[in-house]
Amino acid sequence: MLDTFSCVVKNAASELMQADRARIKDKLAEAMEKARRKPREEVESAERKVEQLTERERHLQTRKRHLDATINLYESLLYLASDGGGKQVDESLSTGDVTPSR
Repeated sequence: MLDTFSCVVKNAASELMQADRARIKDKLAEAMEKARRKPREEVESAERKVEQLTERERHLQTRKRHLDATINLYESLLYLASDGGGKQVDESLSTGDVTPSR
C-alpha cells in the first residue's frame, strides 16, 4: 500500500512539474512574441514615416519647380522692362499703327 501511495505522490508531483514547465514555456513564448512584436511595430512605424516623408519631399520638389518657373518668368519680365528688353518693346510699339478705335 505504501508503494501505491508513493506512486500516486510521484505521479502527482510529476504532473505538477510538467504543468509548471508548460506554464513557463507558454509565458516564455508570450514574452518572446512580445519582444519580437515591439521591434516589428517600430519598423512598421518607421516605414510609414519614411513613406510620408518621401511623399512630402515629392510635393516640395514639385512646389520648388513651380516656384523656379515663376522666378524665371518674373526675371524675364524684368529683363524686358529694363533697358535691355525695353528698347525692343518700345521700338515695336512706335512702329505700329496706333489709331484709336471707336
